Amino acid sequence: MSLARRARTSVSEPHVLVLLRRLLQRPGAVHGENIVGSCEQAALRAARGLAGNNGSVTVCTVGRARREEKALQLALGRYADRAIRVSDSGADRLDYLGIARALHAVVKRFDAPLHAVVCGDRSEDGLSGAVGPALAELLDLPHLSGIVDLEFGDSVVATTRSGGFLHRFRIDMPAVLCVRECTHEVADSTSESPPTAVETLTFRDLELGTEILAPRTRLDGSMSAVRTGVNATIAANPAELVALLTADHLLP
Repeated sequence: MSLARRARTSVSEPHVLVLLRRLLQRPGAVHGENIVGSCEQAALRAARGLAGNNGSVTVCTVGRARREEKALQLALGRYADRAIRVSDSGADRLDYLGIARALHAVVKRFDAPLHAVVCGDRSEDGLSGAVGPALAELLDLPHLSGIVDLEFGDSVVATTRSGGFLHRFRIDMPAVLCVRECTHEVADSTSESPPTAVETLTFRDLELGTEILAPRTRLDGSMSAVRTGVNATIAANPAELVALLTADHLLP
């Protein structure tokens, strides 16, 4: 099934993309145990809640076909309407920015605008939490990390946990949401339609060359401390933060 045929979601029907990856198997773990991590499970539930009854959910992975197949089938069985796998000979050697670039190329192929991009806040085996923010930067969209609860309605309200405190945000879509927990209940599928085929895309399909996907192994330029010998400064409000950054010549 082609991207053009399936992506007929109108503006009134939310289209949500979920970034998914299979949890790397731990030595001694039972085969098939924890196909995806808890944050990815939460992201799938959040995406289904964001799409609602009238919207659609597309799940996408980047990696070898054999490794990611079960994660995609898990998503299709209960949460997603469509699955895309980016699989190529160098897919497993990509760093977080390479993965974000591949996902960005997938998004550019959609006919309809995205309502939201959802991913797990941090994978249980990688713990970097960098792909979501990197993709948000490439898409020029706002993002929110550390989400522990989502409320769906005319507007989306997200709750994050940081430093022992809970913070609530009302979010305008589209946005990139990095989810740690989600309590949204997803009904068991009662559909008797045949399983949806997974669409596979290569780097050539996405018009991505190896040079743009190569892992970053060096730092261009040099790094130096802005305020040597000074302890961390806590800004009381946004205006004070801007003033401090301006004084340190980090803002014009």
